[in-house]
Amino acid sequence: MIWPLLIFDLDGTLIDSAEDISSAMNKTLNYYGKPAIPHEVVVEHIGEGLRKLLADFFPEHKDSPPEKYLPIQERFLHTYEEEMYKTTKPFPGVLEFLNSYPGPKGVVTNKNEDPAKKIIRHLGLDATPWVRIFGADTLAERK
Repeated sequence: MIWPLLIFDLDGTLIDSAEDISSAMNKTLNYYGKPAIPHEVVVEHIGEGLRKLLADFFPEHKDSPPEKYLPIQERFLHTYEEEMYKTTKPFPGVLEFLNSYPGPKGVVTNKNEDPAKKIIRHLGLDATPWVRIFGADTLAERK
């Protein structure tokens, strides 16, 4: 039998990372003198990539050139690197499914490739023989 390639998103599909993303966002907001946002509100904005997430919480830069977000993005990424292992975990049944499916598997995520691979490694998901892991910064176009 030829098994089809399964392609997974990472955040919200394979792993529950919402708490760590929310924490990093609030620490970034605090760094820029902005008030904290309730976790539930941050979670509503996760899923369309970092640029959109930052635009949602730093709307004063919405019409600015992309370079305007660069310092904010760098601050968030630095903070997220410190937060991303605190509560992030695979969803129930993910490891069992990945281990039981004999076909090829890949990851396509809006998270940058380096932190995606680090989390995959940290959570033991790197035992899965991924065909490829694509992050938001892997190719010119993100998913």
